[in-house]
Amino acid sequence: MGTDRQTIYPVPLALPPPELTDNDKVLKVNIKTYGDLGDGHDGDLNVTSGWKAVNPCAGLAYDVVLGADTMTVDDYSDVSQFAIGDEIMIIQMQIYRAGYLGRYEFVKIKTISGKGITVETPIVNDYYSDIDGNKMNNTKTQIVKVPHFNSVTLGAGAVIDAISWNGYFGGIVCFRCKTSITGDG
Repeated sequence: MGTDRQTIYPVPLALPPPELTDNDKVLKVNIKTYGDLGDGHDGDLNVTSGWKAVNPCAGLAYDVVLGADTMTVDDYSDVSQFAIGDEIMIIQMQIYRAGYLGRYEFVKIKTISGKGITVETPIVNDYYSDIDGNKMNNTKTQIVKVPHFNSVTLGAGAVIDAISWNGYFGGIVCFRCKTSITGDG
């Protein structure tokens, strides 16, 4: 493999994902911006080698209904990895009802008290979660911190990866990048 540097600039959602090809190497990136590339307040991310997880996450203990602005993190999760002002993704990870799996939205944290999180704007979907897995077919919703990087640089063989799904949280990579995403090799 060559050592060509490839830079991918975030593109509006309306454009197709860029595809870069170099002989036997293909790099495909699907960047969804939703009109907001972030403000870069988390600085530059430089992963020189290995694997890097960038998304602290936590399972929710209980259901969160449309119009609510509070949620409770489960006992298996660490709420201290979140801060007031953080953008989070709320996402339905497991569900027994059709049409809910994968449902998500983005909100910002307004306050944190104990295991409780209040967000700045009301939730626009219903999310289902149980603390002990006793609901029919086990339902899980998680929150994922969405970092706002200025730029992202990956060295040869470096990977941004998700925290492994453990039945309560994990399995998601999500971030915003203000300027560029660059990868070697």
